[in-house]
Amino acid sequence: MNYKLIAETNGVRIQVRYEIKDAFAVMLGGELVPELEFSDTLKAVPALSGSYCGENRFNPVAQTLQFTISAGCELSVVPRSIIKASIRM
Repeated sequence: MNYKLIAETNGVRIQVRYEIKDAFAVMLGGELVPELEFSDTLKAVPALSGSYCGENRFNPVAQTLQFTISAGCELSVVPRSIIKASIRM
């Protein structure tokens, strides 16, 4: 899926829920935008700050992808062939 924000200023945060059990990634200009990493301090993945276009986090339990898109930015959301796991020791 491709997303483009046509606006003069600002940006938006988008959340998409997927019914299929795949992981998804955000691509900007053909390059993978890394998702936000788990924070040991917060004990969670931090919330999106909106500091750059394509900032994203994927929640595999809720099957949702959140990402930010700023004015004039065009990005793609693509499925990934990976398995995400959470291990507690």
